[in-house]
Amino acid sequence: MKEKERNKMSDAIKRVVNDMLDKNVPIINADKVVKATREKENIMVTIHQVKTVMKDEMGLGYRLAKKVPV
Repeated sequence: MKEKERNKMSDAIKRVVNDMLDKNVPIINADKVVKATREKENIMVTIHQVKTVMKDEMGLGYRLAKKVPV
């Protein structure tokens, strides 16, 4: 059961982060993602969870994360 909740939380954070990056919204700190996840996905997440998902699962840093052309 806990793994399902963890996956749901992780997927919600990924959706919010990808949406912010697609809209060219700079992610200055993890708190911005926490607030957006609470508003858009109606899921309570912590700053630590956001940092973990962004860093470990998405390979992003949370300080000024933005899309760059390759």
